[in-house]
Amino acid sequence: MVVRGGGLGDLIITLPHLWAIQSRLGPFTVVAPARALRLLRRMGIGAQHLPIESSAATRLLFGDGSDKRDWVVSWLKLNPAPATRRYLRLPHAPAPEEHMSEACWKELRAIGVEPLPLPDLRRVLSTSGTDVSRLLLHPGSGTAWKCWPAASYGELAHRLAGTGVWKDIAFLFGPEDDALAREFKALRLGSRFQFLFSEDIERTAEILCHTGLYVGNDSGVTHLSALLGVPTLALHGPTRPSEWGAIGPRSTHLYSPSPCSPCTPEVGRACRHRACMRALTMDMVEVAARKLHDADTGH
Repeated sequence: MVVRGGGLGDLIITLPHLWAIQSRLGPFTVVAPARALRLLRRMGIGAQHLPIESSAATRLLFGDGSDKRDWVVSWLKLNPAPATRRYLRLPHAPAPEEHMSEACWKELRAIGVEPLPLPDLRRVLSTSGTDVSRLLLHPGSGTAWKCWPAASYGELAHRLAGTGVWKDIAFLFGPEDDALAREFKALRLGSRFQFLFSEDIERTAEILCHTGLYVGNDSGVTHLSALLGVPTLALHGPTRPSEWGAIGPRSTHLYSPSPCSPCTPEVGRACRHRACMRALTMDMVEVAARKLHDADTGH
């Protein structure tokens, strides 16, 4: 059994680990957030899939310990049944300046689990076409304190539209971004830009598979974009990219830490100045986006 809680970004960072665990230990029961289970099924990860929010998962994970497993690998602290042959607790956060992915590999290598190439996720997750002429901006995140200002995203869209490179320019919003979407509509950016709404991870993956350049905050969608091989520019402030940065063959990041960065979620939620995100100037982000696009297209 493998247990993975946390947000979408936490899951995406550890998809390579889940794939390698299955290759080494065989098919397993996976307990994870409900919205992630369909993605895991599409990838062929897990033989049985149990939503971590369900009462069945609560009984399994925190019951009387009568459920017996050969292996339990978990990112949550559990008290496995006495008959469980082996239990491995994986870290929920890395040490300073250590990436979360490597922190997990360090523990997994001790049981013979080594990194393996993932399947071609674009083939697995995309159902139509190969057009990648869209510029996609994702101004949301699981938490507002990780977000670059909405007005800055609006100005960036106008600046990049002026290049004439992009057939489509779109803003992507998820199920937790209703208030943010209303804020963007109030900006009256004009009909040149599309607003895309995605309620599930599969729809988000489909949109990303048709994206030629992505710009977003430190979020689960950003991690998915990078993992899919989309040219991805991630904007960091309260989190260090050296610890939580998106991993992908065509991804990069901007980070301009303030004296109080990195910070904890508790401090971040109470922060009103968000100096670390505002330190990322419009010129910095625009130049980084253009460089990433030019490097990817060979211009």
